[in-house]
Amino acid sequence: MKKVAAIVAATAVAIVLGVMAYQSNNQLEVTQYDKKANSTDFMLPQFVTAPGFSIEQVRDIQKEVCGGIGKEDWVPQEVFFAYLEPREAVFRIPCGIGPAGHFFRTFYISGAVPTIIDEYHPNAQSLFDVASKEQAAEYVMYFSVVLAGEMGNKQFVLTENQYDKWAEQCNANDTSVAKKLTVTASGENHVVDLNFVDRTSGSFEHRQYLVTRDGVITLLDKKSLGHCGFAI
Repeated sequence: MKKVAAIVAATAVAIVLGVMAYQSNNQLEVTQYDKKANSTDFMLPQFVTAPGFSIEQVRDIQKEVCGGIGKEDWVPQEVFFAYLEPREAVFRIPCGIGPAGHFFRTFYISGAVPTIIDEYHPNAQSLFDVASKEQAAEYVMYFSVVLAGEMGNKQFVLTENQYDKWAEQCNANDTSVAKKLTVTASGENHVVDLNFVDRTSGSFEHRQYLVTRDGVITLLDKKSLGHCGFAI
């Protein structure tokens, strides 16, 4: 109970908006994050590093979520969704480093231990009710496109102006069926069409998903639109 109380107390003071983590020189650093950097209207989730965890508390979470002990500065971050309203506070923690940057696992606190949110079946614990177009788009972006990777490695192309600029820069050899982020209702479900650039591989892609109200994601279509000729 003391451990749970310490975690709750630590996260309660973590209301500092606009922070996200990224990889630099194999260390996790914190920078200011502009939630509208990728669009004029649609907002992306934000990540707030939760201060106040002892080394022992961080190690306990690393063991439960990552399966082993990582670096001391790999601490939990609370995920502040722009549209989704999870029934419990959602966190993520770095579990390793790969070519695309830090590898994160997402979890929430249930009882005395952190419970992993499976990226392949993110709503297994019924944390989310996907009821709006914005929620459907955010749900797909975080749990399918980003998955356990770093959101900063994905440049979402959400407007037609953005699409035209990236299509020219990336020598697009095909045209997306929807140049801008498009979400259509299908009963209580939603179909999400989105384009993005993978900053790690330089690929320019379109994907279409079906998202049910209870959070089941089905990939309907995936198409390469071009290659940007760069990688970070």
